[in-house]
Amino acid sequence: MSIQSNNNQLLIYSVIAVLGGVEYFNKTKKLIDVPDIVIDSQFPAGDCVIELEGIEWKAGPVSTVMGAPITNMIRCEVAERLIKKVIKLELLPSNQAVGNLKAHGQLEKFYESYRLSLSHLFQ
Repeated sequence: MSIQSNNNQLLIYSVIAVLGGVEYFNKTKKLIDVPDIVIDSQFPAGDCVIELEGIEWKAGPVSTVMGAPITNMIRCEVAERLIKKVIKLELLPSNQAVGNLKAHGQLEKFYESYRLSLSHLFQ
């Protein structure tokens, strides 16, 4: 079953220069041809950007630092669009909401909802 068959869209966040060469599904397609939306991080192949004297490869991966805010921005945009369509969401609130009982309760609801969504895998 494909993601697109459920009227969902597939988004890939990657390095297009690398992604364009990756074969997918019995080598009939390139992975770049599969998603509906591609976000190119424009990071260098290999992900690292710092050259260190005495080491033959670069260090300092940038995808971790940049991937988190991009992922969170996408998450917020999708949530906003679903809310406008009056779709009830179980969003994971920040664990940093110390003392906020509503956020703590939502955290519990989220984890329970997530657990239930996976229950079919264990039957």
